Amino acid sequence: MRYPKGRFSFASRGKAKQEPSAWVIAGSILASVVFLTLLAFVLFGGHRAFYSIGRAASRGDLSDLWADERYEELIGQAEATLAEAPMDRTALIYAGFGQFYAGLEQVDENRRLEYMQSSIRKLRKALLHDSDHLRGELYYVLSKGYFHVGPFYYDLTVEYMQRALDHGYHAADVHEYLAAAYAELGRHEEAAESLKAAVAENPNDLLYYTLGETEMELGRLSEAEHAFERARALSEDSYLTQQSRLRLAELLIEDDRFDEAFEQVEEVLAANEDSAHAYYLRGELYQAQNDRERARAQWREAVRLDPQHAEALQSLQNN
Repeated sequence: MRYPKGRFSFASRGKAKQEPSAWVIAGSILASVVFLTLLAFVLFGGHRAFYSIGRAASRGDLSDLWADERYEELIGQAEATLAEAPMDRTALIYAGFGQFYAGLEQVDENRRLEYMQSSIRKLRKALLHDSDHLRGELYYVLSKGYFHVGPFYYDLTVEYMQRALDHGYHAADVHEYLAAAYAELGRHEEAAESLKAAVAENPNDLLYYTLGETEMELGRLSEAEHAFERARALSEDSYLTQQSRLRLAELLIEDDRFDEAFEQVEEVLAANEDSAHAYYLRGELYQAQNDRERARAQWREAVRLDPQHAEALQSLQNN
C-alpha cells in the first residue's frame, strides 16, 4: 500500500478527535492504501477518549494530570506510587497511558521508542490483574504502542486491537490502525475490509485514497477507481487530488480508456507542470497510439524531472 507522503501517519497530533489517521495510507492508502488510505489514511493520539473513564478509575490527582495532558507529571506521580506498590493497577494504567501519549510527542526516535516500550511493559503488567475494568482501553493503547515500536510487532497490533473490539471498546482510529497493520503484514484483503469500515465512519479523502491503493494491490480495479474518484471529489488538498488523478489515469490506461486517461493526466499537468509521473503516463498514452517519438519525449521529460523514475527509465530502455 502506498500512502501519500506527508499526509498519512500516526504521529502525535494531540487527541483522539484529531489523531489521523494513520496506512496511514500510503501513504496511502498512500496507501493505503493507501492503502493505505490508505495506511491513512494513514496516516495519520488522543487521550480524551479515556478521560471520563480515567476519572472514575483514578486516584489522587492522577485524573487531573491526565485531563490537563500533563503527561510527564502524570508519569512521575504514577511512578512514585509504583515505587511503593509495583503492581498497583491504577498507577500502571495511568503510567502506561501517559507514556504512550508522551511518546507520541517525542521528536527523537530513540526517545519515542523508549516511551513506547515502557508503556507496553506497564500495560501488560496491568493486564495481569483479573479486573475487566478498562481492559478494552488497555488493549487499544497496547495495540497502538506495538504499532509504533515497529514492523516486527504489527501482528500484535492486530491481535490487541481485535481484543479491544471484542471487549466492546471502539475509537475513531481503530480501523485505521488495523488497516495500516494489515497492509504492512501483506494482508491486503483484511486491510481493505478495515478501510471500508473506516470510510463508513469517516468518509474522507485520505482514507478513500488509501482504500484505492489497497484495491489496486488486490487487482480490483473497478473498486479502486471508485475509491480514487471519491478521494478526488472530497479532497481540498492539491497534492492528494493530483495523486488520485494519476492513479485514475493508470487504471484507465489499463482498461484502454485512453481519452479519459488523457483528461486526468492533463488536469495534473495543469496544476503541476513538474509532475514527472504525469509525463511518464502521457508517454504511455502516446505509445498506445503508436506515436513513439512523442512518447519518448514525454519519458525523457519525466526522467529530467526525476532521474530515478524507474518506469520512465524502463520505457526509454525498451522503446
